[in-house]
Formats: sequence, structure tokens, C-alpha cells
Amino acid sequence: MPVSRAGIAQFEPFDTRRRILTPSRPEKAPCRCLRDQGGNNLKSKRLAVACALLVVGCVAVGIAYAGIPSAGGTIQGCYGKVGGILRVIDQAKGQQCTALEIPISWSQTGPQGLKGDPGANGTNGTNGTNGTNGTNGTNGTNGSGLSGIERVRGPSATLAQTIGDAQSVAFCPAGKKVISGGYESTGMGSGTGYSPFAITQNYPGSTNPKDGSAPLDYWYVTAEVTSQLSIAASYTFNAVAICATVAE
Repeated sequence: MPVSRAGIAQFEPFDTRRRILTPSRPEKAPCRCLRDQGGNNLKSKRLAVACALLVVGCVAVGIAYAGIPSAGGTIQGCYGKVGGILRVIDQAKGQQCTALEIPISWSQTGPQGLKGDPGANGTNGTNGTNGTNGTNGTNGTNGSGLSGIERVRGPSATLAQTIGDAQSVAFCPAGKKVISGGYESTGMGSGTGYSPFAITQNYPGSTNPKDGSAPLDYWYVTAEVTSQLSIAASYTFNAVAICATVAE
């Protein structure tokens, strides 16, 4: 715009029919001073005062934008009854509609929409492929076992009614282990009732040869005279071993 002869800057007029300013995209106000046709800044005091007032007005507009919408997200406005011009106001700062305007308001965020209909069922997935066969397991080791079980009877031992003891030993064949054992007896023995005889030792064992030969398993039994009652009796017994081949 040209400059008047009096040296006062001319400003571009506002368009009263322009779009309403919204908080999301504020429209820039024409806050600028004009230059003369020669391209030089106007330096008159009156131009400086006018520019200062214009800057203050622009700052005030920026502050007004900061209060819109309200804390609750509502935007207040006034709709002109004549011409249909809409403008936004800030009621927190006391701004109100005039008698020629209709107060209106709307929410910055619209109301929640209705719940949508359930979606259609999805199609069934395809069957997976069969897995590969697993490899065969390795054979287990042979477990231990017994074979060749036999009963071995040791030599007979006899006790009379005198102080003393006697032993009987049943040896397993070479290569076999004793797995159980005991004794057999005749006469009044085992210390029961009034018998003067009793078994005092009854257990398994293994030889420890000094000549380097293989040891032999056995069952060992000892009987003793435990009383000197005048009873004409004797006691005969035999050790018994149960032997077998034991797999390692």
C-alpha cells in the first residue's frame, strides 16, 4: 500500500468475512508495517507508535488463543443473526455474545460413537503337516539275574550234655554266591524249653585264600551247650547254604 504524504503508514484492512480462527490452525493476523515504494523503512515517530500498538494487538490475540478451548474441552462461540458470521469467545475472560448473536458451543472431542457390530467369524486354518517319526531308542543293558540255584548241606555236628560248642559250614561251589542260608537240627536244640543246647552263630561269609585261588562263599553255624542239667540228650545240626550264579 502507498504511504500518505503526511508520513503515516497505511495498514491493510481486515476482512470481516474471513474464515473463523480455530485453535488448531490459527490464522496469522497482518501484524506488519508497510514499506514505502522506494524500499526504505519509514522512520517517523508516528509510524513507530502505530507499529508498537499493532504488535501489542497481535500479542493479545495470541494470548486469547491460549484459552480456547476451555479446560473441559468445550469451545464457546457466537453466531451472528445477520450475515451468519461465527466467532469464538473465551468466557473465562468475560467475553460474551451480543444481542445480535446466538451463543453456541461444541466439544473439541466429539462424543463416543456407538459400539460396532461383531465382525464375521474367520475361516478355519489349514491342518498342520504330520510330524516325522522319532528314532528308535538304544537297547538297554542286560540286568542282573540269578541262575543255577542249589541247596548245599554242610557236615553234621553233634553236641552232648557237656560244656563246649560245635560248628558246621556249608560251602558253595566255585563261581557261585551264597544268597541265603540257615541250619537243620535234630534232638533237643535251639535253647527252647529245657534244652541245654542253643545256636549262637548263624551267618554267611566268604573265604580269603592265601594261595591265590578263588574265594568260596559259605554259610557258618555254631551251637553251644548252655546248661549242665542232668539230661541224657544230644544235639545234631547241619549248616545249609543256598547258592546261585549271579550275573554281573
